[in-house]
Amino acid sequence: MKALVVFLGALLVVLGFAMTSWPFSSSKTSVVSPTHPPTAAPTAPKSTNQVYFELKEAPGKDAATVQLDIVLKGEDGQQLDAADLKLEVGKNLRIVNVFPGQTFRQYPRVFFNATEAVITGIADLAGSQAQPGEANRIFASLVVEKVAPALPALLKVNQQETKAYLEGLPILNSQLNLKEIIL
Repeated sequence: MKALVVFLGALLVVLGFAMTSWPFSSSKTSVVSPTHPPTAAPTAPKSTNQVYFELKEAPGKDAATVQLDIVLKGEDGQQLDAADLKLEVGKNLRIVNVFPGQTFRQYPRVFFNATEAVITGIADLAGSQAQPGEANRIFASLVVEKVAPALPALLKVNQQETKAYLEGLPILNSQLNLKEIIL
């Protein structure tokens, strides 16, 4: 059953559906009957730890081409079913390449163009046991190049479309999450 939940949660992330529109994830769900009290709202994942994206190291601002390692941070042992990172590219920046990291075994979507980059990692669903992703590892590495090296360049995290899930529930801490990278 857990493998099915992991699979459905990961599938929703890959397809880009917002979990808030999924009818089974509403926190307002309750059932009232004369003999039973209302059911509780969906519970948080077994681990209530949240995760967030963080730049591993700020590169030197003088370099024209740099590698940016983005880590999915969380408490030790924190597991994840799926994560999506969407980055918006500023006008003075060009993405040269994007490499999946070690957070997940599977990265079904690694896409970039002149205006954006989207990276999706999901739990490994092969076999009878799902292998979840692990926090505190590099989620993705980007090689970027400034168009005009003397001018600042911006890479912004799309907060609405950047997500992380465990057991079908969102666990991304938007307060701690990376907002932008200025080079």
